[in-house]
Order: sequence, then C-alpha cells, then structure tokens
Amino acid sequence: FAAGNPEAVARLVLLAPPWPGAPGGPDAEPASGWRVLTQAEARSRWLDAAPEPARATLLPAGWFEHFAGVTWATDPEGMRRRPSVLRIPNGPRAAMREVWQSATPPFDAAAITAPSLVATGEWDRDAPPTQSLALLGALSNTAARRLTVLGAGTHMMMLERNRGALFQTVQAFLEETQN
Repeated sequence: FAAGNPEAVARLVLLAPPWPGAPGGPDAEPASGWRVLTQAEARSRWLDAAPEPARATLLPAGWFEHFAGVTWATDPEGMRRRPSVLRIPNGPRAAMREVWQSATPPFDAAAITAPSLVATGEWDRDAPPTQSLALLGALSNTAARRLTVLGAGTHMMMLERNRGALFQTVQAFLEETQN
C-alpha cells in the first residue's frame, strides 16, 4: 500500500519484514495447505530462537499459556484433537519462502517516500536483522529511514518481556516531527 499510494502514508513502520537477498527463512517447504502445531511445539520453537540463558526469562510467567489458550481456542477442529493443535494455513509461509528464495522483492521499496522505521529483534530467525538491513538499503527514496534492532527479542517480540522497548521505539518514531 505504501509503495502504491505514497501520498496516503505519512509514516511507515515495518516490523520484522521478510526481504530477499539476505539469509533466513522457513525451515522447510510446506507439504500441504495446512500445518499443525501443538502448544508445546509452539513454545519450544519460540524459545529456541533465544540463547539458552535467556529462555527462562524471555516470556513473563503465564503469558505463553494465556496467549496459547486464546489462540488455540480459535480453531474448534484443532481443539478436538488430542493433544489439541492449531491448524495454520501454509499460504503465508509459502509466500514468505518465495520472497526469501527469489531475487524479486514483494514490493517496490524505492516507491516509498514516507519516513520509515524498520524494526526487528536480535534473535529473530524468521526475518533476521540481515533482511531488515537489506530492506533499509532498498528504501532509497524515503524522507528518512531508520533501522532499529532491539536486543533480547525474537520474531514474536511484541509478546515478550522486552516488548516495551519495541512499543517505545515505534511510538517515538510516530510522534517525531519531521525537520
């Protein structure tokens, strides 16, 4: 939208965007239209992105359980299975894999003119900081551009203990006056 309608976008924030030309991507090619994930598998994948010493404190106590309970409840079919699973459509994963493996970006970053913030977590293995840096270079016509790599965060940093740093970074960027 920001590339196709630059007059309609005053400021742009991109959180952990996938971008070609840098390492990263899904672990495997989707085998079908859906993949299933138990809560234990989701928790393990999430925490495994962080270094071992940080895993115990990455998420506040009880937060994963609350997040998973609410999220898994949106899939009544998955809730009937034992253990319960979340059925996740593979379309977005396939699209992200295509971005990572192609030389063709998903949008024309040079068409974006609004001041832009690209934010990512240092431990994001789904869209690592190298991809955010590649995108920053492609944002060649913005009025201002910024890359912020937030410490102690994964791809899900908006739900983690240090999410306040993300929220403050985004809020400060949105409230800045342009010189």
